[in-house]
Amino acid sequence: MILNRRRFLESASITMLGTAALPGAFAETVRGLGGNRLSGTNFAGLENASVELFQPLIGESFQVTQWGGVLLDRLTLLAATPFESPQTASRTGKANSAPKIPASIVSSSVPAVNSFGLRFQGSSASQFPQGTYTVTNQSLGSFALFLVPGGPGKSPQTYTAIFSLLVP
Repeated sequence: MILNRRRFLESASITMLGTAALPGAFAETVRGLGGNRLSGTNFAGLENASVELFQPLIGESFQVTQWGGVLLDRLTLLAATPFESPQTASRTGKANSAPKIPASIVSSSVPAVNSFGLRFQGSSASQFPQGTYTVTNQSLGSFALFLVPGGPGKSPQTYTAIFSLLVP
């Protein structure tokens, strides 16, 4: 088949009509997060998240659920570690022992980023794949969190979540 301008325009038009008519067919819906995972209610608890918010919660339990409340595991927060960029260090005037982002990849036009990581440990032998889950804590309430397993064959399994938030 030879692709000419007419066939290209026909294909593009059909594709545009199909995606406009059936947006639900192309959108991913996560059940258990109130239908719209990008709604303000699902991220309200994380809009001002910081390492300081999570450090007092080290040792506390976080319930991980999926698909409308199916309990996957209870995770214990092991660590809340800040990551420091050169811009953040220059603004605060102090340097710490946190992992640093190389200065060669940071330019003056890039805004400062508040980055930190959370490390969790599973309470059971069950393991679940990386993905976005509903996480509930007694102090913070429920929120969506992308969790990455630490590696295969570990018992109990560990999970990591990374935050990178623009600093106003």
